[in-house]
Order: sequence, then structure tokens, then C-alpha cells
Amino acid sequence: MRILVAEDVQLMQKLLKRLLDPFGEVTLVKTGREAFSRFQEAINSKKYFNLVCLDLNLPEINGLEVLKNIRAAEKLNHVPIKERAKVVVVSSTNDADVVMKAINLGCNGYIVKPFSKDKIISELKKLGLISSAPQPQN
Repeated sequence: MRILVAEDVQLMQKLLKRLLDPFGEVTLVKTGREAFSRFQEAINSKKYFNLVCLDLNLPEINGLEVLKNIRAAEKLNHVPIKERAKVVVVSSTNDADVVMKAINLGCNGYIVKPFSKDKIISELKKLGLISSAPQPQN
């Protein structure tokens, strides 16, 4: 699984990377502009991201605008529906209007910070990206 994490707080980046590494290749970016740029590169190379974890409070371009651009780029570039990214907003914002706006723009899940490992795994299962949690390595 190819995973894009757009998060500007380094500690949160490290946490998400540690939680998601067992499931695939994780790409970390710190700004909204960089997130969309990497996403567009993936479309151009047809090496689509399966999952995008997207903070809303990103520098340069906010997360809602990135989400809007991601969905528009997928349509414009005729990305097959089954190949389109699952976008999960991971944000400290829990305002109902913001959550609804994200859903209306095409997010597939919304996780409020702080979150647990179990919450991330549950969301990945719900989206059909994994069937079970990774087993500990000996």
C-alpha cells in the first residue's frame, strides 16, 4: 500500500509513520502544496496512493483545499474509481461544520487528534485497506 501523510507537526508525522509503516510505503510531507504536488506526481506515474492521511491545518494550502484538489485531479486524470485514494482527515478540529465540509469534499474518514493506534487500525479496516493489525516481529 502506498501512503501519503500530510502533517506539519514533526512529532505527529513520526507517530503516523510508525503506525502506518507496517502496512506499506509511507511518504511524509509538511505542507499542503507539497502534498498535492506528490499526489499529482503519483497520478502522472500511475503509481497511485492508496491512502492519504491529511491534516487540515497545513501551511501554504489548507487541508480542505488539498482534498478538493485531490478529488478534482483524480477526475480530471480519469483515475479509475477503484484506484482512487482513500482520504482520511487526521485533525484536532472537531467542529461539525468542518467535518461535514470534509465529507462533502470527498474524505473517506475523519480521525480527531489525539488518537490511538486502535483507532487508526479500525479506520483502515473500515475502508477495506487492511484485514487485520500487523503481528509483532520477534
